[in-house]
Amino acid sequence: MGKYSGAIKTGIVTFFTAVILSSTFAMGQLSFLPAMIILLVIIGVGIIFDLIGTSVTAADEGALHAMASDRVPGARWAIYLVRRADRVANICNDVIGDICGTTSGASGAALVVYLSVALGVRESIMSVLIVGLIAALTVGGKAAGKNYAINEPESILLVTGRAIMAVDGLLGNRISKRVEESNKKNRRKKAVKGNGNGCKPSKKAPNG
Repeated sequence: MGKYSGAIKTGIVTFFTAVILSSTFAMGQLSFLPAMIILLVIIGVGIIFDLIGTSVTAADEGALHAMASDRVPGARWAIYLVRRADRVANICNDVIGDICGTTSGASGAALVVYLSVALGVRESIMSVLIVGLIAALTVGGKAAGKNYAINEPESILLVTGRAIMAVDGLLGNRISKRVEESNKKNRRKKAVKGNGNGCKPSKKAPNG
């Protein structure tokens, strides 16, 4: 059960997010402008995380180390992300991407009903227009984002690292502390497996 807990939590979060958004739009609790803003935000979040997921696989860790030695803010967190590129890319591109895709679809479906009633247009016509809009923004945005992420991955990860630093500061360094705890557990596991021979300690949580 433990190894599937992350997938179960993700499914539950996606389910309730989609239900809440759909019911809110369908019941007319939001006017057209706020509803469209929420839909665009969801699509934008998906594009941003897709950008990060692509950047961690394309970044040059050596360049980031040079920045970290110059104490460039966010460089150490950027290195932390690059060293966990597979996991970060999976979360950003697959998990968060799927959540945003599902919730944007649910929001779009609710908007179809809302606009059909408000404008007196057939649902079939409105459905084609909304689905086309969502697809164009999502696919076009991710295509443009991937191109930028491949060419400027370090710049994107520096911004991401600074964002993590800011959030970590607001949370009282809870993220850094959790990373440290995770590193300690990994060190203990490696020590047990290798009987303490030849095991290199994990890196400490970045602080800049």
